[in-house]
Amino acid sequence: MAIQDDRQANLFKENVSATEVSDFFFRVVRSGAGMSSKPLKELVSQDDYRMVFLKLARLLTPHGRVYSALEIQSGESGSSLILDRGARKAITERIRAENEGEDGDGKERELEGILRAVDLNNDWIRVSSEGVDVTVRGVGEEVDDVIGPMVNRPVLVRFRMERERNLLVDIELLDGVGP
Repeated sequence: MAIQDDRQANLFKENVSATEVSDFFFRVVRSGAGMSSKPLKELVSQDDYRMVFLKLARLLTPHGRVYSALEIQSGESGSSLILDRGARKAITERIRAENEGEDGDGKERELEGILRAVDLNNDWIRVSSEGVDVTVRGVGEEVDDVIGPMVNRPVLVRFRMERERNLLVDIELLDGVGP
């Protein structure tokens, strides 16, 4: 992945260089994967943005058979970091920690199945597991780029019950499946 400067930078009030963007991304991924002493909350103070960054960073980590590690290099400093299954686990644990203490009965449940339907406008997904379709709501914060590639693929969904509704905590491709 390469980031280049915006050709229309003069349209924006602040000019942010490609180097600044890539270096910030590098720091966020490093912190999110637990490879930095700087807390992620200092880099990304908004809870919803921090969660999106974590989920996007997790998408870069290996979960299938195509590759076992990904090296990311910072263009300016030349620093690098390796994302492997350990980084994936660390990011998933960070996502879980970010979700602790949310409303609901406190019991997190897990469901393995095939993601069959997504309706982000109406705030739900549908997962088919052992011949039963389960609807999970509260997906409005998910990003299309995160959830879209999971359709018709095996996923692990974590959710909580609240007012007799399943509310999404997290969704990820099952380990060892796909690219």
